[in-house]
Amino acid sequence: MREHYFLTMLQSLSCDSIDKYTQTMICLETTVLCHLLNNASRQLIHTDFTSIFSIYEKKTINDNSYIKLNQKEFKLIFSNITLYDFSQSRDIKNYISRITEVCNEYINTLSIHSILDLFTSLIEENRPPTQKHYTPHEIVTFMGNIIQAQKGESFFDPACGSGEFISEIIKNQVAISGSEYDVDRLKISKMKMLVNDLSPSNISPSYFTEGHNLKKNFDIILSNPPFSLKIPFDMEMHFCMYGKPPASNADFAFLQYCIFMLKDNGRAAIILPDGILFREGKEYEIRKKIIKNNHISAIIYLPKGMFKTTAIATNI
Repeated sequence: MREHYFLTMLQSLSCDSIDKYTQTMICLETTVLCHLLNNASRQLIHTDFTSIFSIYEKKTINDNSYIKLNQKEFKLIFSNITLYDFSQSRDIKNYISRITEVCNEYINTLSIHSILDLFTSLIEENRPPTQKHYTPHEIVTFMGNIIQAQKGESFFDPACGSGEFISEIIKNQVAISGSEYDVDRLKISKMKMLVNDLSPSNISPSYFTEGHNLKKNFDIILSNPPFSLKIPFDMEMHFCMYGKPPASNADFAFLQYCIFMLKDNGRAAIILPDGILFREGKEYEIRKKIIKNNHISAIIYLPKGMFKTTAIATNI
């Protein structure tokens, strides 16, 4: 597979001034930038990095409006290759130049979607164990089949991570929105929007937000939110219509947020830890109200070991 060979070639390059994780992010950003420029019939050279943000202008799939990769989005998505003062970091400049040469040679023979999926897996593998959070492709596909997205529907993932569900749902030509707190995962989700001619600004940089052009009343929600996330004590939680969960655990906050953001006839598939079914106290009362109001159609128990980074039992 050409994409695997391409990735191996990039990994064979190295730079002693930066760690392996940052090297991988630089490889990803340079590859995506080369792809965008290749579509605009231009080649990437290292001096382009601070000036090319205005060249990307494409029509979206869903309508005839134009999207521009503005300077703010550009600096966020490609922060690792715009961060360095190349006049002061000659070895980093040379490193990126070598990556660029490989990208320019191979980019028009590769599937950018496959490349993004490979990079997503590699980047998660290089994270510290406590920071890994990745939804296996088999589960993503399974949940996509459950939800049966239709062309023209609206989709939202309130904790979209590196865009695993975006990659799955985008083929159905739905209107996509999402949120993600982790900066690098946010960037990857925005890249996946860009390479599909969709606006990266539809992915907002925080959880539980209704800003950034998000509207309530989505047709579809697919999500694998981080398990047992702590809730900031000052966070406004008007969407918790069945009760505010304990600050030590945001599982029911995510579940209620999904209910809040759905249309009345909308549908969702959400991965949550097993404890959400059995915990007592406030969560028992919230769970009882959610069931009473007929928000749960089914619970699917997932086999143990589906997630390499945790032994926690999970359900859809």
